[in-house]
Amino acid sequence: MSLTVKLMGIPQVSLGSKVFPFVDDKRGQLLAYLAHKGDWVGREQLAYLFWPDVETPSARKNLRHLLGRVRGLEWLESPLEAEAERLRWPVSTDVRAFLKAIQEARWEEALGLYGGLLLEDFSGHESSEFWAWLQTEREHLQNHWRTVLFKQAQTLEQAGKPQEASQLLEQLLQHDALDEEALKAYMLTMVRGGQRGQALKAYSRFSDRLLEELDLRPTVALERLTQSIREEDPALLVAAVPIPPPPPSKTHLPT
Repeated sequence: MSLTVKLMGIPQVSLGSKVFPFVDDKRGQLLAYLAHKGDWVGREQLAYLFWPDVETPSARKNLRHLLGRVRGLEWLESPLEAEAERLRWPVSTDVRAFLKAIQEARWEEALGLYGGLLLEDFSGHESSEFWAWLQTEREHLQNHWRTVLFKQAQTLEQAGKPQEASQLLEQLLQHDALDEEALKAYMLTMVRGGQRGQALKAYSRFSDRLLEELDLRPTVALERLTQSIREEDPALLVAAVPIPPPPPSKTHLPT
C-alpha cells in the first residue's frame, strides 16, 4: 500500500483510504523535514536542527530516542532508512510534485498542486533552527507559486483569455495587496478584457494603501502605465504581460 505525504497546507499522510495528520511535535517535525528533503540527511545536522544549544553527543543521543518514538507510529508503513551517520525517508510528497511540474513548465498543473503554506499548522516553537528553516522554505515555495501564477496568467492572456488571466493575478493581490508587479500585470489584462475603469480603480486602491501604510508613492513605471491607460494608448493592447524575476532566495543553515 503506497504512502504519500502532503506537506503544503495542513500536513498529513495518506495510506490507502486512510488519512493520518502530522502532530506538531518533534516526531512530526523530523518526518516532515526528511520527507521534504527526500534524500539522505546527516544525523549531526538533524541533531543540531532540533537541539542547537545542546552539546553534540547529547543532541545525537536525543535524536536516537526521538527515532524510537517515530518508529512507533502506527502508520509508518514506509520506514525510515537509517545508516550510522545519516537518515532518509523516501516518500512521495506534494512539494516534489509541485516543483517537478514547474521544472517542466506545466503551469496549470503546478497551480493545482500548490496546497498553501508549508506545514501550515506547525509552529516550530520547540526549535529555533527548525523554525528558521521552515520560514525560509515557506517563502521559497510562495515565491515559486507567485512565479507560476504570472506564467499561467501570461499563457491565458496570449490565448485570448484576459479575464481569466486577471482572475489569477487577483489572487496575488489578495495575498499581497502591495505587490506592484502583480498590479501592473493585472491592470494590463483588465484593459485587454475591456475593463479599463476597473484597472484604474485598482490603481487608486493600491496608491491609497501604499501611502497610508508605508507613506510611499507608486513607482514611475506604474505611474506611466496608469497614464497610458487613462489616455487609452493602443500600444497597451499588444504589450506583453510582464513576468518579474523571482525575488532573491534567503539561505539558512542547516539546509
